[in-house]
Amino acid sequence: SRGNLGGGLGVLYDALQGEPLSHDLLSDMAALLLAAGKLEHAAAYAERALRLRTQHGPSLYTLAFALSGQGRVDHAIGVLTELQGGAGRDSLQAEAPELVPVAMIELERLRRSRG
Repeated sequence: SRGNLGGGLGVLYDALQGEPLSHDLLSDMAALLLAAGKLEHAAAYAERALRLRTQHGPSLYTLAFALSGQGRVDHAIGVLTELQGGAGRDSLQAEAPELVPVAMIELERLRRSRG
């Protein structure tokens, strides 16, 4: 929606009405909500996407950062640890390779913050 966050959310919401079981649309909605600082909603949409495709890297990434932003550090570490290897990492690498190192930096930061 050409940089218009509200418009982008509206477009995705409308698309989801036609395809409510699209993990890609749910993941995109989660990412936009995360960017908007709507962490609870971002986490909810990411979780919905993950129910449809359990190892979807972008959804795991969004969920982890939404949880981290909410102060749910242990849960965020768990999601990022899951994203560290296997199919989730492969998925993130395929769809958004620039986010893989960001996720791993956040995992280390959260681990250090726990002590």
